[in-house]
Amino acid sequence: KELKIWSKLVNPNVLPLLGFVVDGDSFPALVAEWMDNGTILNYINANMQADILYLVRGIASGLAYLHQSKVVHADLKSDNILISPEGAPLLTDFGISRTLVVTHTFTGLSNLMGSVRWMATELLAVAQTEDTDIWAFGMVVYELLTMNHPYYGMSEVQAMFRIAAGKLP
Repeated sequence: KELKIWSKLVNPNVLPLLGFVVDGDSFPALVAEWMDNGTILNYINANMQADILYLVRGIASGLAYLHQSKVVHADLKSDNILISPEGAPLLTDFGISRTLVVTHTFTGLSNLMGSVRWMATELLAVAQTEDTDIWAFGMVVYELLTMNHPYYGMSEVQAMFRIAAGKLP
């Protein structure tokens, strides 16, 4: 599914897919250029004079492109934003785009595919829309400005309850 979605995306703020390889009976491994600058947080930590507004605009531009292409990322977070050699933010990791799986465990809690701290309330209710990406975008901006994960100092479960209650970090 990731291959199908990612292969159709061509934008200056989306990491280009170069191809894929299949080794035996395993799933295909997707191939993209290595980004020496790493994730957006690595880049900012190494370049304290980085232009945060430029980076935020690039993320917004990539996200707008995804939505125009009818793709909901569903796992937007700082770890899924790499920095090109030119310093441009590149959205990546389309593994759960347009798909969210919820399974119930014996404890009654849910295991969610995605990253709880960046999830909109709607995702906890299993809906996915462009709005869920916009919430995650806001959490990324929060993280870039504070250099702390959303809901810093809380467990995943505590963060989930705060999100479900509509409480901001």
